Amino acid sequence: PIVHQDVKLDQFFFNADKSEVILNDFNRAEFMLWDHRQEAYCKYKEGYGAGNWRSPEEYFDEYLNEKVDVYSLGNNMYSLLTGLWVFNDEPDFGEVQYLVRQGKKPYIDPRYKERSLAESKLVEIIGKCHEYYEEERPSIFEVVEFLRESLEEVHGAMDGNK
Repeated sequence: PIVHQDVKLDQFFFNADKSEVILNDFNRAEFMLWDHRQEAYCKYKEGYGAGNWRSPEEYFDEYLNEKVDVYSLGNNMYSLLTGLWVFNDEPDFGEVQYLVRQGKKPYIDPRYKERSLAESKLVEIIGKCHEYYEEERPSIFEVVEFLRESLEEVHGAMDGNK
């Protein structure tokens, strides 16, 4: 696995003919190493994570794994759903970092759960991506599976309304 460690909306671009989306800026990326004795990927240290888009473990300078990207993906989905940055009412990155370290999640208006099935599903997966402890967050494979199943459910509901 490769951990990008900077998955933000402004890291995605269209290719020249606008047929594909490209993830950019791998300057913080890490290739996870495999420990044959433990039969698991090794966590790594990257140093303190700055900015306002990172996981709690990055703000604590703990050992990291691919779940930091899952947390950031939750931030991206939050912005796509709400049109807002996480903790948009807090302009100070230091305060955002404090809130994340305290386990606070960005506010999602509860009406998103009621407006449509698709929005309700996004609220659900955002909450899972924003789990404080990385071992409680889903893997990226679980996120993709959840989104696939949700899409099928939404399409089924739309077909049923015809």
